[in-house]
Amino acid sequence: IAWDGTCTGYPGDDDKATIAFSGGFSFTFAGTAYTSVRVLSNGMLQFGADTGFFRNFDNTTLPAGSAATRSGCTAAATARVMMAYWTDLDPSRSGSGRVTWEQKGTAPNRWVVVSWNSVYEYNTNTPYAFQVILYENGEFKYQYGNANASGANATIGVQVSNSDYTMYAFNSGYNA
Repeated sequence: IAWDGTCTGYPGDDDKATIAFSGGFSFTFAGTAYTSVRVLSNGMLQFGADTGFFRNFDNTTLPAGSAATRSGCTAAATARVMMAYWTDLDPSRSGSGRVTWEQKGTAPNRWVVVSWNSVYEYNTNTPYAFQVILYENGEFKYQYGNANASGANATIGVQVSNSDYTMYAFNSGYNA
């Protein structure tokens, strides 16, 4: 993934990248079909309009508040976010794994996989490996690849709005 680098003080660290699905693939989230998604370096996906949430590197309990402000940049209420492993991740750090994505399958049974491949948590030597899988039928899955991705240092959940959210874990062990 090529990080955007705008509206962040930490390009490639607290950053975003938009990926566009191909071949007519769309993913329905909260009743709206999307043909693209914003990947947030800190372990999240966001659909629709940019709220600036990628700048929020300190995970919280849900509902998550508005985005951290930055002069001249969008900072709105947190909305339409899948938090597979929201913690301060640093995919741009030397030695850290990268974030990748791939679209697979054939219609009407396609899926998109976004992978954080042994990405270090900021200022640590702890790598996390996990994925978000978006299925064409509107289902999704969070998948974890190493034993330390347990939720002990992260928020795991989904937030459509500040009144519509599900929190699976907040800084506590979570058996995915």
